[in-house]
Amino acid sequence: MIFQSEIEVKGAFVEVSCGHEHSAVLCESGTVYTWGGNSDGQVGNGNVKNALKPFKIPIKNDKVCF
Repeated sequence: MIFQSEIEVKGAFVEVSCGHEHSAVLCESGTVYTWGGNSDGQVGNGNVKNALKPFKIPIKNDKVCF
């Protein structure tokens, strides 16, 4: 499965995490984006549909662990 998409971010990516068919990035700003295969909800967008475009994960307490 290959996904190609562009997202507009402020600053650089500081961490990248890749699963079998899904990925996540952490930006300098603390924003997290995920996308890819989502059959078990691993993208975190509230459903199990594949995420063809990066999804901005809402962070409630401003703390992110990768």
